[in-house]
Amino acid sequence: MENGRSYRLLQKLIENKISREEMEEMLDAMEDKGFCQTQEIYLRAYFEKVLNEFHGKPQNDG
Repeated sequence: MENGRSYRLLQKLIENKISREEMEEMLDAMEDKGFCQTQEIYLRAYFEKVLNEFHGKPQNDG
């Protein structure tokens, strides 16, 4: 799965707007190590952003 598609599906999952078919696509792709590494990077960045917002820290766009 390409990185752009991977990112869009993860965003839909986070926003609770993912379809059943899209969720199945993500689950199937989890057999690919590259996909999992990409998702880990996206999730770490997302959770860091959420924690910073929670603690009132300024955003680092870099």
